[in-house]
Amino acid sequence: MNIDYEITKAHMLSSGWKLVDYADSNVFDSVFFYIVDFSLGLVKLITMKNTDVKKGLDKIKFLPLNSLVGGVSQMVLKWSSTGLENDELGQLGYTLVNYFSQTKTFRIYNQQFPQDNSHDNLHVVFNLYRQNRSEHISMRPFIIGQDCLVRSAKEIVHHARMVRHIDSQQRPNDQFLVTDGILLN
Repeated sequence: MNIDYEITKAHMLSSGWKLVDYADSNVFDSVFFYIVDFSLGLVKLITMKNTDVKKGLDKIKFLPLNSLVGGVSQMVLKWSSTGLENDELGQLGYTLVNYFSQTKTFRIYNQQFPQDNSHDNLHVVFNLYRQNRSEHISMRPFIIGQDCLVRSAKEIVHHARMVRHIDSQQRPNDQFLVTDGILLN
């Protein structure tokens, strides 16, 4: 029996996520990326090992942000319709790392927590503001914590909606034709 797997499984299930929502990492050595796409009604979780995120940050080739956003948009659209294979989930994870590493949120976080292990167990939410289920989106990452507790989908949606409300006041153009199709029971 793999005890880390069983503990991770228990954490994931108790927080409302399915086991397919993570790859080979566990709750003790992961960075958590939560994706909230309002127009698609999609709330998903990707975990990556802390060491994989660090390797990704070390090897990043800074691609234009609009290319990264377009890639995320296409992968999330596919995820919502037909699902993603494990290698595609990994690709999406590294695309999110590349995007996140170029944001103001990441720079501010690194200034506040400059130590080597500052990315361990980080929880990052990506709000995707998609116009009418199209490929055109804007993305807004924000950090909600740094621990090995898996956040529930309800908690993620709560934070995402609070940030969306702030964004609608500060960046109303990003909200044009964006509807909230998230249904949680």
